[in-house]
Amino acid sequence: MNGFGVAPEFANAASHGPMSLPATCAWVPSAHCSRKGTILRRSITSSPRRSRRTISFPASPRSCRNVGAIDISAACAGFAYALDLADALIATGRARNVLVVAGETLTKITDYTDRAMCILFGDGAGAALVTPDDGSGSRILARRLNSDGAAGKHLFLTALKKEIAGIVEPQHLMRQNGRAVYEWVVTHVSTGISELLASADVRPSDVDWFIPHSANMRMIESVCERSGMPPERTLTSMQWFGNTSSASIPLALAPAIADGRVKRGDKVLLYGFGGGLVEAGLLLRW
Repeated sequence: MNGFGVAPEFANAASHGPMSLPATCAWVPSAHCSRKGTILRRSITSSPRRSRRTISFPASPRSCRNVGAIDISAACAGFAYALDLADALIATGRARNVLVVAGETLTKITDYTDRAMCILFGDGAGAALVTPDDGSGSRILARRLNSDGAAGKHLFLTALKKEIAGIVEPQHLMRQNGRAVYEWVVTHVSTGISELLASADVRPSDVDWFIPHSANMRMIESVCERSGMPPERTLTSMQWFGNTSSASIPLALAPAIADGRVKRGDKVLLYGFGGGLVEAGLLLRW
């Protein structure tokens, strides 16, 4: 993985497409898009402006033509899912460079009459350019992907269907059972982290940086306590942007790369979790 570009919060952005453009453009020159460099782009969002929303349609860089473009919908775990898929495409020779873009305007789908929920969410975007390794082997040391559809009723956004598991939501706004989501995350994500690290024969103390989805600080503190991940080596973005769903991990990672905290050779654990309910963890060698 070559690096990350990041766009700042746009609290009044019209949609995730224009907001994601600065982060996308940060990597277009590196990929030589118009010269058979990047051949696939992946867009992740839970807050699209239109249902047929592929990233090739809204606000794509003019220099990035004649390349594939698809969307991924995995809510707050979308960034980790997309990086894993990008790695698989490159490893199998189906792509050389893959540009992963996460952008969210959650303020557009938040119910402001729900005071317990509306204070949590914000807008933001980030992008990662995934490139072939340098010959030293895969930089993904371990991965864990999981889903629990039975718990999906605790955090959802309706579309054509206005109800899920008997819960009706006609306004196309996010609905969350905060206590149920908290209990699910603390149990499942903590266990998932332990299983992922064990599969790579890595201990929590061996991980240089832990970057979970920035849902809320209380949830992350509980996950760290149960999994053994050191809080002082945990990077978050909620203190600046709120909960930005799929964009929260790159928004936490990009500043740490820029200021030198994340260095080449570091072991970095990314772990996304959220609506679905889904989870995705990647242990990277930076």
